[in-house]
Amino acid sequence: MRRNLIILVVIAAALGGVVALSLSKGPQPRLGLDLAGGIEVVLQGEPRPGEEIQDEDLDTSVEVIRERIDGLGIAEPEIRKQGDNQISVALAEVFDSARASEIIGSTAQLEFYDLQGDAVPPSVDANGFVVPTSDLYSLISGLQADADEKGASQYYVFAADQTLIEGPARTEEAVLERLEGGVLAPGAEVLKVPADRIV
Repeated sequence: MRRNLIILVVIAAALGGVVALSLSKGPQPRLGLDLAGGIEVVLQGEPRPGEEIQDEDLDTSVEVIRERIDGLGIAEPEIRKQGDNQISVALAEVFDSARASEIIGSTAQLEFYDLQGDAVPPSVDANGFVVPTSDLYSLISGLQADADEKGASQYYVFAADQTLIEGPARTEEAVLERLEGGVLAPGAEVLKVPADRIV
């Protein structure tokens, strides 16, 4: 008899727990892309002139994108390589392409340089010692003649007070497109990085 009473109490407690859980307003399950809908963005890699996109480059890019999206708590993102130079990103419950671009973020690059061997003026002094610079405007403003002669690899827009407004971009048109109305404000200027330099 006592044993039956203990079993009855355990069953009643379990039923009470189930009822309490169903009535609580805890976190709701997150639906994935197949149930909630969403958007798919296809990113295409563009190699620099004279280079090719390697499979390892795409793998690294997939991981960077995955970390960005996981940090935002997007439910079940689908991120995969597609072809030789594309990455497909499917985001659940995201329907705005501008929002998708904001989530995925700008292009990430990881490059390695020999600081002593690769640095050139104005980043090194006459003795070959590296000179740190925290002001981008002063670093590239003196290189405009070189950029005109050799071509440019990057473009930046600076305000009249020499603060960075936009950039980098690969073309002048691309950096201007990012500005409100696509027009330079009074006193603003576009500065170029010579093609043989990386800032």
